[in-house]
Amino acid sequence: MSALQSLLLAAQVAGVSPAPLFESGVAANVPQQILSLPLAEIREAQSSASVVREVDGVRLTFSAASGPETLWLRVFGAGVTRQWSWKALGAGVSGSFGGKTIRFSADAQGLVTAGSLTFSFLDELWRLYDRAVRIRIDPVLYAVTYENGSAGIPPSVSLIRKDSEGMGWITYRSVDRLAGIHYFVAVNGVLFGMRLEGQSLVFYRKPIDGAVLAIEERPFFL
Repeated sequence: MSALQSLLLAAQVAGVSPAPLFESGVAANVPQQILSLPLAEIREAQSSASVVREVDGVRLTFSAASGPETLWLRVFGAGVTRQWSWKALGAGVSGSFGGKTIRFSADAQGLVTAGSLTFSFLDELWRLYDRAVRIRIDPVLYAVTYENGSAGIPPSVSLIRKDSEGMGWITYRSVDRLAGIHYFVAVNGVLFGMRLEGQSLVFYRKPIDGAVLAIEERPFFL
């Protein structure tokens, strides 16, 4: 089974039609605004997903983040914030907190090692999913996250969902590509999209008449 077929199958299992890459006959369809989320509220909700752990005598605050195009681990301690992409964690990194250097790494099973401590990064992601602002595009429930670039993670918006088998999927979009509406899923002949407008993330819907080709999302650790 090809990667594209796998994505199409995953969408069908979830009861969702993948968003078309190319549309036909939609020029006359005017997008209708359905929801506006203040970016400040999105940031506040996702920040509540952080968890404090003691690592080799240093008190550190951990949180998962996403986008664009990858997952991130953010660590705060002793007045210092560091963040590393999942790829960087796989190779191994070091961070200094309060004069103490701690080694961080991750494996293919999603386990993160920080000094002498090991924990599941998947747990961090599901905590983010549970605490984040969520929207329902029936039958799909999305958690919405936003990175403004201030903490070293490139500015982006991510939509996180859990399928019927408990697997996590993410749709990423960099902020510079959200000046226009980004359509990310189609349900029952209606296309849903989002764009940034001032200090809000605004969601739209419009009818579609075109071939379904692909869904724009990926598994957590792809």
